[in-house]
Amino acid sequence: MEESVFVPVSDSVQLEARIYNPSTSLAGSPAPRGLAIVAHPYGSLGGCFDDHVVCALAEVLLVKRQFQVVTFNSRGVGQSTGRASWTGASESDDYQHVLDWSMCNFEEQHSSVRGASIVLCGYSAGSLYCSTSKAKASGSPSTWSTRPPLYVLVSYPRGVLWVLSLFQSARYNKALNNLLVEGQAGVLLVYGTKDDFTSRKTYESWIGPLQSSQLSVEAIEDADHFWRTRASLKKLVDCVEGADLPQAAQGLSKVEVAEVTALLQLLATVEISLARSLSFFTLAIPSPSIGQA
Repeated sequence: MEESVFVPVSDSVQLEARIYNPSTSLAGSPAPRGLAIVAHPYGSLGGCFDDHVVCALAEVLLVKRQFQVVTFNSRGVGQSTGRASWTGASESDDYQHVLDWSMCNFEEQHSSVRGASIVLCGYSAGSLYCSTSKAKASGSPSTWSTRPPLYVLVSYPRGVLWVLSLFQSARYNKALNNLLVEGQAGVLLVYGTKDDFTSRKTYESWIGPLQSSQLSVEAIEDADHFWRTRASLKKLVDCVEGADLPQAAQGLSKVEVAEVTALLQLLATVEISLARSLSFFTLAIPSPSIGQA
């Protein structure tokens, strides 16, 4: 089921979006198993939510993984208002707005769902904007899985990052490094070995230092940046279909840490009170005189 909506970003900007919900007849699933956001390539060069790669990614997440999927047109594209930025900063903020709005909308539409996963996906320039966004604390925590989000970055434009960001590539480098270092998400990076803008050597030399248990890399032989052939597009789709969601974060949550801390403080207070009572009780008992039996 497809629903057309406009996501408000500011008083002057609203983004044209589509919400896809899985059919209730598939796999007997009455509700989505999670939420996925998919961002398109650079809008000023023709990117939009009708891009064939975006549609393929949305379809596999919708049909095979039974996720609610949200695609959207960046500012200045289609019926979205506003103007594109030179650095991608506005587009990154827009992705975050769409994610925040979509999480709230998901909670309202599917209030009975528990443990829903989140997949944040972007193709080409969309992968840059995707990497800067984070799933924030929800008003309905039980709706969402304790697993961290999975980021799916397709054809990350490493070779032309300086062009797409107007020499402000540090923003995106830091965002991706933070995802891997903090261990707060899983990252699936998929690229073609014959990408038109980033050579295989560039990808490999860039990915090498990023090695992390949170990072999975799929290099699709002979695929280009645009995934023109059916064979390459199928391999991309298969990667996304088979991607493992990150494991639940280890250790205590912030709420649990706060509860344990409060309990320890209470125990410390009780211990001090008992110690004082014992001291008073000891002082109240007269000591036997020397020489008494």
